Amino acid sequence: MKNPFTDVKDGDYFRKAVLWAVERGITNGTGAASFSPDAVCTRAQIVAFLYRNVMMK
Repeated sequence: MKNPFTDVKDGDYFRKAVLWAVERGITNGTGAASFSPDAVCTRAQIVAFLYRNVMMK
């Protein structure tokens, strides 16, 4: 998958995980070209990630 995020670089340790989650519809980032990897996740965001992961299986 092509990396759509300008703030997720090729050398970032979390790059593969981010792209995996985007491919599966678990997350789509915080904007058209940003993922905001240093932002704090809210409880609501974490619940949404978990719910989407379960529903996609």
